[in-house]
Amino acid sequence: MYIFKKDYRVIIEVDNPGMLAEKPVSLLQPGVTSKEGHTGLGLYIVKQIVEKYNGTMVLENIDNRVLCRLELTHQSRT
Repeated sequence: MYIFKKDYRVIIEVDNPGMLAEKPVSLLQPGVTSKEGHTGLGLYIVKQIVEKYNGTMVLENIDNRVLCRLELTHQSRT
C-alpha cells in the first residue's frame, strides 16, 4: 500500500546559457542537447518518469533563465 498525502512542486533554475538558445519545449524531446558530446536524453527521461506518475514537467525561459517546474500530486494506492 502506498499513500502520499502531499503534493510536490519543485522549481529548478538552470544556469546553462546554451539552453537559452533552444526553445524550452524542444529540450524535452529525445536527442536535443545544448552540450557537445551529450545524448540529449536526460530531460526526456525525467519527463517520462514524471508523466508516468501523473505529474507534469514544464521548461520556461523567464528573464534569461531557464526554469524547470515539476509537479506531482498526491495519490492513494492500495
